[in-house]
Amino acid sequence: MLALILGNMNFSSFNILMVSTGIIITLVSIISSRDYSYSNTHLFYICNLIYILGFTMIIMTENWIIFIIGWELVTVSTFLLLLWGSNKIARVYLIIQFIGSNFLLYVVLMIMNAGYTTIGPIDNFKLQLLLIIGVGVKSAIIGLHFWLPIVHSRAPAPVSAILSGWVVKLGFIVLLKTVTTGNILLFYAGIAMVIYAGIQALLATDYKVLLAFSTISQLGFIAIGIGSGNYYAYWGSALHIIVHGLAKTSLFLSSGYWVKSMKSRSIYQFKNGWFKDKTNSIITILGLTVLAGFPILAGYNSKHLIKYAAGNGWILKYVFHGLSLITYLYVLRFIKLGIFNLNNEEKRDLDEDRKVIGLNALSALILPIILVVLITLRSNIITGIDYTDYHLLHGFIISLIYILISITVLKLFNWIHIKEKPVPSMDLLLIRIKNGYRWLNGSPRLKRLEVDMENQIYNIAINFAKMVYDFLPKTIQSQLLFIPVVLLFLLIFYI
Repeated sequence: MLALILGNMNFSSFNILMVSTGIIITLVSIISSRDYSYSNTHLFYICNLIYILGFTMIIMTENWIIFIIGWELVTVSTFLLLLWGSNKIARVYLIIQFIGSNFLLYVVLMIMNAGYTTIGPIDNFKLQLLLIIGVGVKSAIIGLHFWLPIVHSRAPAPVSAILSGWVVKLGFIVLLKTVTTGNILLFYAGIAMVIYAGIQALLATDYKVLLAFSTISQLGFIAIGIGSGNYYAYWGSALHIIVHGLAKTSLFLSSGYWVKSMKSRSIYQFKNGWFKDKTNSIITILGLTVLAGFPILAGYNSKHLIKYAAGNGWILKYVFHGLSLITYLYVLRFIKLGIFNLNNEEKRDLDEDRKVIGLNALSALILPIILVVLITLRSNIITGIDYTDYHLLHGFIISLIYILISITVLKLFNWIHIKEKPVPSMDLLLIRIKNGYRWLNGSPRLKRLEVDMENQIYNIAINFAKMVYDFLPKTIQSQLLFIPVVLLFLLIFYI
């Protein structure tokens, strides 16, 4: 069976590059995990190896069935990795991802039945749309993104780095191979992702929540490039997958050290961050400027190419300026409130409070940023587009305008210093759904849930599942029971 799997692998330079990026992200996350007190570390490493095998199968294979099996290996292995942080979050992740897997399996069978027996360009718009929805749960496309802030913000930093740095990119790598001529719905979904998640990141008071919404916003740029069908934007998306993966890995890993240093996840509590930990501050600032797309860093190269998706339409060009401005707003807000939030009232010697990052942490944090710098210098190898085409002088001018506008707006609104918000959770999500249901039916607003909150939430989930199940025809109800059996059969048959 190994020969069958290897025989369906495509060892193209693109696939090798993507797999190599995923392996590097995983390795630096493992290095960082050595600074955490995890039990059963050997099992932790085995789960990471299974995860690497899974995403290698997803990226390399041309066989749809092997692709599905690889995706389930990724789902199961990342679920196990989440168990080192929170059993509840791990269960939420597993349930949501398996729901997405069931739909994705159905879509893959439809694609194969339509004659697309190997993974490659799909020119049928309806099948493209189904595939986008199928990978949407896995890759947090807007409307299907609800789980990402809940899981990523509560996962251990090394696992968050893996999830945000690479797992959510896998669906877009598949779309790069299948949606080669563009998809208008994916294009506008990308714009919506950048705006909605960017605003949520701007309003975030919890640093890991900010990073989680930032991931969704940056994925929106990737969706725009793929959905546009433009050659330059397409390769900009491919480049942004790599660049964002490395930068966000460094940011999530550094977030773990920030939380340890500050003893809080609230950005308002990050007092004297620059003086306490200059190394982590510099790494964090570099990672954030990559996301913002500041020139001389590869984030500018990828976003510059993605902006070609606007074409010749002047309205879309202004929209793209607005999308970039949103990123600058939440980046500069955190740099001010999270790193340069100096508490002048504290008179104690800051030397006693300074943190020295260990060798493991330093290598894990710096390596992704070094690779981003190297990619900046040699991004033409990935995209085939010469570096001189990136108009750096123009980029500097536009970026300075973004910075001036952002600082002016942020100062005008007191750096959006709002009341602290609760960390996203399934409990809050279900309560909001129930509130919305009551509101739509004209009932009075729910009173605050007290001691019996968990029992009510459990009842909501059970009643909702029963309602969906009863709504389905009897034949489909019985067929749902065979989904796990089919997955198990495929796993046994091909492995």
